Amino acid sequence: MSKAVAPMRVLVVDDDREICDFMETLLSKDGLHVKTLSDPEQAADEVRTGGYHMVVLDLMMPKVDGVEVLQRIRKVDSDIAVVIFTGHPTLESAVQSMKLDAVDYLKKPFDPEEFRAVVDRVMRKKGLLR
Repeated sequence: MSKAVAPMRVLVVDDDREICDFMETLLSKDGLHVKTLSDPEQAADEVRTGGYHMVVLDLMMPKVDGVEVLQRIRKVDSDIAVVIFTGHPTLESAVQSMKLDAVDYLKKPFDPEEFRAVVDRVMRKKGLLR
């Protein structure tokens, strides 16, 4: 990973607490500021007030699915980088995600190095890496 100019703020939204804990550990080790949410209903409000650069969003959650959450996030922040990750990838959900300007769509389980490459790309785009 390249030299960070400023720490990136990441919000992880997944109904699986173990995934949230894993992502928090993985990203915190890389020097990122991470907050996790298990309730997707809170995601848009958290994005509105949290000053995040990136959201990592699960697709399959109870109450509301990731595409709906992404639509809500886009209404409050059209520029935030959103990475979709899912254990149940479909062409339809991938297309919907890309139409809503997701920066990537990853299948769970994913390779941590592959995920780090996505984070690196987002940080460069946001001007947080040299």
